[in-house]
Amino acid sequence: MATERCLDQFKVHAPVLETRLAYGASRYEASLPLAVEAIRIALLPVITQLSVMGMINIPGMMTGQIMAGTPMMQAVIYQQCIMFMIAASSVLGVIMAVTVKI
Repeated sequence: MATERCLDQFKVHAPVLETRLAYGASRYEASLPLAVEAIRIALLPVITQLSVMGMINIPGMMTGQIMAGTPMMQAVIYQQCIMFMIAASSVLGVIMAVTVKI
């Protein structure tokens, strides 16, 4: 999603990129605003998932632990760790994918 959005932004804003490059900006400097927008759009599902965790839906692993008799706070801490690891891996993957495209 991030690379597709990044490449679409490059096509749509090609004149702006060419102007920045003509004025002496590096490839990275010229494409940075478009890459930031692509990263923001690509991370929206992860941010939404983190914002509703526990309030609207109860994740499966946490439910299983609670039903098995694990203390609730321990189940919540495990689920938070897993969700943050998923979010961190998504962020790293998106940033690496967009950085390669720049």
